[in-house]
Amino acid sequence: MTGAAAANAAEESPTAPVETTEAVAPEGVSEEAEHAEDGPADAAPTGALDESIGDEVVVEEQDPAAETGAVTLAAAASSISGTVTRASDGAPAVGVVSVTDAGGYSDSVDIGADGSYTISLAPGTYTLHFVSYEDAALSEYWPDARAEVDAVPITVAEEDQLVGIDAVLAPSALITGTIDTGDAAVYDRFVEAYDQNGVFLAMAYANTSGTYTLYVPAGTYIVRASAIPQETQADLGVQYFDHVTTAAEATPITVAGTEVRAGIDFSLGTPAAPAAPVDPVERPVEGTASTGSLAATGSETPVLIMVFAAMMLVAGGLLLSRGRVHV
Repeated sequence: MTGAAAANAAEESPTAPVETTEAVAPEGVSEEAEHAEDGPADAAPTGALDESIGDEVVVEEQDPAAETGAVTLAAAASSISGTVTRASDGAPAVGVVSVTDAGGYSDSVDIGADGSYTISLAPGTYTLHFVSYEDAALSEYWPDARAEVDAVPITVAEEDQLVGIDAVLAPSALITGTIDTGDAAVYDRFVEAYDQNGVFLAMAYANTSGTYTLYVPAGTYIVRASAIPQETQADLGVQYFDHVTTAAEATPITVAGTEVRAGIDFSLGTPAAPAAPVDPVERPVEGTASTGSLAATGSETPVLIMVFAAMMLVAGGLLLSRGRVHV
């Protein structure tokens, strides 16, 4: 059916369906010319018309995203971006950048090979943690904070694109030593470093031989050791350097730059049992009978000696008396 025939049919019969797959020739252009350009008359058009022509129903092309209602996250989400490098040589750091909101939800993104990162997130307030996977660089919180309590949260509004949130990770000094647990059966043993205000800063686990390496920035620290005992083992408690049980008694450890401080050792082993006290010898009260047991008081030996001496005297007297008879 041609476009003109369809129009006449629609006028004569209002209930006749309208075909939308055929385009109507523009005014002044013959149907033959249109067919010569577009192909057979019954072929469907390859594109939508840009404007309505006559009474023809026009089908316009739609963006797939508009049809589904989808929104591109990158265009609408808020984000934080920056670079993370090492202070020692300016090279890109190896690690991740993590964010945690006030409700405890966290997410992270890898630091790129060029040191850059971008993390997309919903509007809110976040704590940033630059986590280093290298011994040569220390993890830190934004901005330049060693502990989470010193971090400054960042608030991100809707569609904010915050840039320049950079970090330069400080080099590490080393504190090394051993944790001796004696014969105690333990699952793990570890050391913790605190600043002089009691704020936790770093920790390290000991290997199977009890040796540990603690990575810290230059500063002064209170270091203590602990162990996780197996079920059959009594708690070994904690010990501060140098072999004391309280932080107040601890000897502070100071390290500078990339200094290595060795010999910070701990001993959590069960101490040797003290020797049993020796009870004083109790002599029997005069006029009381002896029990006859050496293990009872340990005081019967003198009595036995006296009894033996008496018996010897009696035997000697008998011999003397017999000698007199024969004489």
